[in-house]
Amino acid sequence: MSTRYLLAITTAVLLSGCANTEQLDQMTSKIDRLSNKVDQLSSEIDEMKSQQDKNSRIIKQAKESSEKALSLAENANQRVNNMIDTYKK
Repeated sequence: MSTRYLLAITTAVLLSGCANTEQLDQMTSKIDRLSNKVDQLSSEIDEMKSQQDKNSRIIKQAKESSEKALSLAENANQRVNNMIDTYKK
């Protein structure tokens, strides 16, 4: 019996809540606006991720180039030091 009573109250509350179509329309409008904002933010995030990936690749290439330049400079310094050592002898 209490289950039927609870079900009747729940149904009455739901029906009275849905009876106000103006509020329902306002809520639907708000939900639509929020959905559009979420879609816009998702699009912006996707663009940012793409840019971040591009930046990461550029940084990686710059790091590799600087490491190669350092290695070449060290090799050149070693050759110069070897040449100086042979002239000293």
